[in-house]
Amino acid sequence: MADQMVLKKRSFLGPFLGLLLIVGVPTAAAIYYYNTIAVDRYVSEFRYSVRGGAIMQNNGDIAGAIGGSAALVFAADSFVLEDYLVSVQAFEDIEKKLPLREMLSRDGGDPVRNYDPDLPAEEMLRFWERGVDVQFDAITGITTARISFYSPEDSRAVAEALVAELQGIVNGLTREARDDMLEYVNSEYALAETELNRARVAIEDFRRENRTFSPEEELTIDSGIISELRGEINAKEVELATTRQQARNSPSISLIQEEIASLNRQLAGVYEARVGSGEGGFATNLSQFEELQSQYQFARDTYIQTLNLRQQAQANATLNQAQLVVFVEPRTPTKSIDPNRPWEVALIMVFAFLVWVIVRVFMASLATG
Repeated sequence: MADQMVLKKRSFLGPFLGLLLIVGVPTAAAIYYYNTIAVDRYVSEFRYSVRGGAIMQNNGDIAGAIGGSAALVFAADSFVLEDYLVSVQAFEDIEKKLPLREMLSRDGGDPVRNYDPDLPAEEMLRFWERGVDVQFDAITGITTARISFYSPEDSRAVAEALVAELQGIVNGLTREARDDMLEYVNSEYALAETELNRARVAIEDFRRENRTFSPEEELTIDSGIISELRGEINAKEVELATTRQQARNSPSISLIQEEIASLNRQLAGVYEARVGSGEGGFATNLSQFEELQSQYQFARDTYIQTLNLRQQAQANATLNQAQLVVFVEPRTPTKSIDPNRPWEVALIMVFAFLVWVIVRVFMASLATG
């Protein structure tokens, strides 16, 4: 019976000591750290979103030429800004404006957050990330940035400096998108203008070389001449037939025949000069002119389209630009909310308790095995 009492006492004492060691000591250390060592941190919050105009949207012919979707562009730009806020580049940019290392050194000798001020920027990143918390809501497109430093003034100063940097980045993205679009439409416009001038010069050279304004108009005129000559020939042939019936030996018959022959020679001359099929003849010139006119018409239509596209792009670039909208401005915090001491201690205690439970289960499995 005494041995059983000893075993019971030992089995109760072991778990109690384990609980005290695994849960009690870390919890006590956390209480001591957060109440005597950890320095208050003040949070300055700002919220922003990226809003854009036509140059950032899937808008008509321009966006069709450039490609992309407004929602995707906004999300991509927001992710770019979010990544920037927690990057080494952001630390270096803000360090050029504010004494960041001095701000981070105001930790009151905290051994957990203490750092070497001579560390390079890359190794300072983990300390920087502790002070910058960024959350992006993909549904609303709103990003919330919480800047946490050891004094209210430092937190607000860093937050305002970050807002200025973000504004510069958005302006740069907008300017780059605008410049890319204008470069594209201007290059298309210049190409269309060059093709139109080339087509116009080709028609002018054709007219100069062939000494004609328009073979088509000449063809119309010649068609009228041919019809008139044929009409006169028909009339003379009727007159000749009538004269032969009335006076077979009339001297006017030879005159009429000479007039008919003269009209036929004129008609043949028109055909020879205007409807010849040989190289350099009228038919060849007409075919060349029609091809030049077709090229000119196509170049003119393309020029008009690119001109409208260029005017639209210039209007959009001027009136509708993407911008950073900061609707919650950084402010000077009046109360420290970081660290949340009771919450932090509770988390450590719960975590330690779970570890103790796992250890107890493991020890019990060994004892039963």
